[in-house]
Amino acid sequence: MANVQPPPSPVTGRTPWDAVTEIAGRLGPLVLAAAVFVGGSMWFYIEFAKINQEKVVLARQVETSAKEAEARTRAQYEEQLRSQLNSLLQVSKHVGEQQEQQIKIASEFHELHETKLKQLTALEEKTRQLIADSREAERKAGVLQEQANRALAEQKRTQEDLDTTRSRLRSVQAELEAKEKQLAVKERELDGRATQIQGLQSELVEFASRFIDSDNDVDADLIAVARTIVASFGDPAGVLVGFAADAAADRKMLEKLVGLPDDKLQAIVASVPGFDFWFRAGDLDSRAGEQIYFGVIGQESHALRRIAILSTRENKVVDIEYAQDVIMVDGPSETNWLVTQRLIASRNNGRVDLDKVRGPIAGDGSWDLARFIQAEDRNVRIEGLQGDMRPLRIVSFPDLKVLEPELYGRLTDNRTGRIRIAQVERAQAVTPDNVLGTLPDGFPDDARAVLAQTLVAVVARDPEAMRRYVLRQVQDEQLGELASLVLGPDFAVTGAERLLCAPLAADRPGPSAGPVTQQAIQSAPPPPACIGTEAGASELVVHARYAEQPGQPAEGRIRLTLRRSGDQLPWALAAITDLGADGRVSAVHQRSN
Repeated sequence: MANVQPPPSPVTGRTPWDAVTEIAGRLGPLVLAAAVFVGGSMWFYIEFAKINQEKVVLARQVETSAKEAEARTRAQYEEQLRSQLNSLLQVSKHVGEQQEQQIKIASEFHELHETKLKQLTALEEKTRQLIADSREAERKAGVLQEQANRALAEQKRTQEDLDTTRSRLRSVQAELEAKEKQLAVKERELDGRATQIQGLQSELVEFASRFIDSDNDVDADLIAVARTIVASFGDPAGVLVGFAADAAADRKMLEKLVGLPDDKLQAIVASVPGFDFWFRAGDLDSRAGEQIYFGVIGQESHALRRIAILSTRENKVVDIEYAQDVIMVDGPSETNWLVTQRLIASRNNGRVDLDKVRGPIAGDGSWDLARFIQAEDRNVRIEGLQGDMRPLRIVSFPDLKVLEPELYGRLTDNRTGRIRIAQVERAQAVTPDNVLGTLPDGFPDDARAVLAQTLVAVVARDPEAMRRYVLRQVQDEQLGELASLVLGPDFAVTGAERLLCAPLAADRPGPSAGPVTQQAIQSAPPPPACIGTEAGASELVVHARYAEQPGQPAEGRIRLTLRRSGDQLPWALAAITDLGADGRVSAVHQRSN
């Protein structure tokens, strides 16, 4: 210790090191060794504590890693179980859908459905157990897969049962159809027998009437019997008089006339009261002498009320028809709004029909029953008019709604009437604001206005306004067909895009142009692009959908192309392309492209 030298220091005088040296010299070597031992022990303890702390940290990290690995393992098992559970749910859903198809086995399928729900509940419970105990997850997943296989096998057996049931149903249906055919044959036989019986009744009445009117001396008892026969089976003239007087009468009352001789009918209609007029229509080519007698009880300015129609063949009445109201209506064609179509609205015992008039009605815009019949068939001869047949005016659908509100409302039960009325009523509400619906942001306001005004003009049947916004290559037929689609119940605009042929600076969309952007122009192929090729031309294409048949999904597609030749010129409708439901351009619209 005496040889220990303090480090050199520029400090002069007594230093702390001098004090330590002096104390150490006085204490001696033993005390110094004890100090070294104590200091070493403290250093060793400190280093041991650090190592132990690092072990604790490392153990915690290992424990954390183990927990994370366990969590990942559980998540993987849980996802696998969810996937298998979803598969079982899909199987159960498929089984449920097929249950609904067979009414006779609905109870059995319901029981099967309940069984599946119980199985799913048990599977959910097993899934929770698998999540709680990861060590058994693989084994339980295998059990679940086995149950799924059994469920699939059960579903297969169910499908086989369904196929068997369908086969039985087809067999039963075939038997029912055969029975229906037999019933139809029997019904026709009964109708024939009824006609024969009615004919015999008419002949019996005719014979009894002649017997009563005979000038010969006849026993009073026989005349009484003859009068009873006439009173029982009805006098033909009395039948028509009673029919004309009874507003609630229908065709059943006229059926008493079946079998009446033609010459007797002619004699009756010439003098029977209560009818405004009678006439008969004969088929010039008929070898059986077919004739139809039309008797009208009432006439108004626009309608015929209560019409009796008696058909004769081989010189006797064979068929009876009856119509309560008959009105002629002018309305739009079902497929071309610009084409006017003449229709006959008729009502018979609550049933309303709307039929197309095949031929043109000659005259000054009015019509009568005889001219209508000849327009339907030029081979018909009109003769024997009795009474006053007056001309009637042809009404429009809006007029029909005012004049015949009940008949107008019942026309919606008829497919043809339902389509026409829907178009007419929608046309009355068409404005530039609602005709196109919503177009995407960035669609030019002036182009939207042109397209809306074009459709409004077509719906209004304004040819001058139509040609103001439409290029010449677009035909009137196309415009009328487009208007019919727009007025349908399922027409809707689905999108729009902008095409540039030789773009002007003013036509290039800016960075905030919305959905109609340069990127959309580049990514969407023109379908077809640019009808014109002059410099500065640009086009806007509007896509829409419609239903090809009422009540069906709107799967038809149509494309409207607007075009302008320069940034200072107005937009115009340049093409109408009907793509149909299959995406192919139809022939009628292809010409404008």
